[in-house]
Amino acid sequence: MPCVRFYEMKKIIQIVAAVVVIASMNGCATPYMRDRVADAKDIFTATVGIGGGAKARVGPIQAAMFFNQDSAGLRGGEWYSIMETQELSFASSGIVEASTPLPGILALIGGFPILTSVDKFYPKEEENDRRNKNYEAYGILIPGITIGNRGYYYTQAEMAVGIGGTIRLGFNPGELLDFILGWTTIDIFKDDLGIKREK
Repeated sequence: MPCVRFYEMKKIIQIVAAVVVIASMNGCATPYMRDRVADAKDIFTATVGIGGGAKARVGPIQAAMFFNQDSAGLRGGEWYSIMETQELSFASSGIVEASTPLPGILALIGGFPILTSVDKFYPKEEENDRRNKNYEAYGILIPGITIGNRGYYYTQAEMAVGIGGTIRLGFNPGELLDFILGWTTIDIFKDDLGIKREK
């Protein structure tokens, strides 16, 4: 069974890569094709950063003891050399005390933890900002449960680990569905700029 899944994943990666390459060779001449390429890049996450610890997240559920600031890689559908990210997740302790560059928060009222994690991502590319690929997610009250302000946050699966330097790898089945449906002009995450321009 794992071999079948690996084979299926390999096929998905090959198909998405082929679409990106073919569209790039054609210069992505139309807004429609630019949207398809952007949707393809949304599916995967692969970054390196500065921080430490480990985390695993599937949608809003995560296990983490992790602090990090991404430095470069593919995230939010774009390649970056420097990303504006902030993340601190202490899901097991349930208490966050963050300092620069994270917002300074001591989340305790009456001895009960309020904030268990902070995860923010701000794309520097203006186009990705218009595609709503910036997000904020917080763990509130319940350790291991996070709340994000974008729909695609809830379909992302990712893991990150490191000491001093970190690596993050992710796959988003929701973005894969958005990519597939996008060929029929159905835009479930409202991130197709071509459709926005027409409206």
